[in-house]
Amino acid sequence: MGDYKPLDIDRFLDKAEANRRILRKSMAGWCSVFREITIAHSAIMTPDVIKANLNDLGKPLLLANCAFAFFAAAVDVGLSGQFAPCFALQRGCIESAVYAHAIMQEPTLGAIWRRRDETPGDKQRFDEKFKISTLLNGLPEAGAVTREMIWELYKTTIGYGAHPNPDGAFVGVETGENEERVWLNKGFFLDGLPLQFALSWTADAGHAMVYLEDLMFHTHFLPPTLFERIRAMGQKAVDEYQASHGDLSEESEPKV
Repeated sequence: MGDYKPLDIDRFLDKAEANRRILRKSMAGWCSVFREITIAHSAIMTPDVIKANLNDLGKPLLLANCAFAFFAAAVDVGLSGQFAPCFALQRGCIESAVYAHAIMQEPTLGAIWRRRDETPGDKQRFDEKFKISTLLNGLPEAGAVTREMIWELYKTTIGYGAHPNPDGAFVGVETGENEERVWLNKGFFLDGLPLQFALSWTADAGHAMVYLEDLMFHTHFLPPTLFERIRAMGQKAVDEYQASHGDLSEESEPKV
């Protein structure tokens, strides 16, 4: 462990910005996937698509755009090399998209969502109707992104950063000792397989978001081969890591 350096927010932000410049080039494959997701989302959010749907769309549209904002932030944070915060943002993306889908399916939920904090009774009604496990279980069982896949995605976000759980907290931790002390060092910025893992799940979050938006607005803008591409890129990252580091089963790194 080197000499201790106190935290400095300007140095932190400079490092994040420098990482983004580098990783947008070195992670061009993932950036291409993120662009495809953005193009699909933008196509769904066009005025012609909105006019073709006669429901009260104000609240679902707001939540769909919140979902995209969380997705874009997860891309930004992931490309800075930050691991756990990336998963916290992925969770915001998924929950926003699931809320939007639920309100589209049952428009009366919109008023309950809007009045969430007006009175204790409103908060109780919200808690009853917007329990995330209930909403996830209400998603279609089959489809391009199955209910089980979205559940797995949601649980992964919780495990690696949306909650302060050990799987996320211990990624990137270095430990050591000398005659005087035992030390633990947690890096803020990661690369290699953990970074690929975070970007892969960010792509999965965006893929699920667009799938739910397709369901909501009765469109078909989800790229049909995108899921297979995400899986192939993740497997390529694992193969390259194994070629240079050995059998992944002997490591404690997360699996892409």
